Amino acid sequence: MRKDKSYSICLKNEIEYNAIMARIDELVEIVREDTPQTDRSYIELDILTDLVVTYEEEHFRIRQNIRLLW
Repeated sequence: MRKDKSYSICLKNEIEYNAIMARIDELVEIVREDTPQTDRSYIELDILTDLVVTYEEEHFRIRQNIRLLW
């Protein structure tokens, strides 16, 4: 994996988020434990996952905290 994972792009809305999640679902079927880190699909999955995590941290934080209270 890359050490420096800062990106100049981010997901702008839930439509982009849902599209990226659909692509991640496709990539998860392709990328395996033995997939080289230099493989195009591995790299794409790594980058898209980072973008989704950042989006979720910014937009779903309140929902996660509410679940913890129940």
